[in-house]
Amino acid sequence: MDKILLISDTHGNHKLLEKVLKHNHDCKYLIHLGDEPDDLEYHPELTSDMQIFYVYGIFHHKWTEQNASNKFMIKNTRFKIAHTPADIKVEEHDHIYCFGHTHHRHFERDGKSLYINPGHLKNNNDRGDVAGYVVIELSDEVKIKYFDYKHKLLEVQRVEVSC
Repeated sequence: MDKILLISDTHGNHKLLEKVLKHNHDCKYLIHLGDEPDDLEYHPELTSDMQIFYVYGIFHHKWTEQNASNKFMIKNTRFKIAHTPADIKVEEHDHIYCFGHTHHRHFERDGKSLYINPGHLKNNNDRGDVAGYVVIELSDEVKIKYFDYKHKLLEVQRVEVSC
């Protein structure tokens, strides 16, 4: 089983980011969905063993329409990531779509595709939602676990995703 840490909208909150990274040191992959993936550079000792994928947020000086999304595979599972849901171009062969920006956690299944927003790590609470993140476990099934910033399990989704 491979574990993926999925975070978004850290907005310079290094204390909260550090807490989440320390608690999830066993994750092999890290996906940052924008609004400050540069925050990861402040924690190299906590991310050096992780393969990192990211996109910039729309307010980042390096964001462009050309780099608004990214796609890749982890363990035969296709991912497409973007900071905003509007930047996700749905393709039939993509299975897991991840986005941030709204600061609200979200899970949706549409046929063979999954849509996931881990929420935010901006403050303990922002826009009415508690800070949180997602851990995706890939094995024969995909297990999506939503946690709050205190690492309390909020929700679990189990799905099969075929390649």
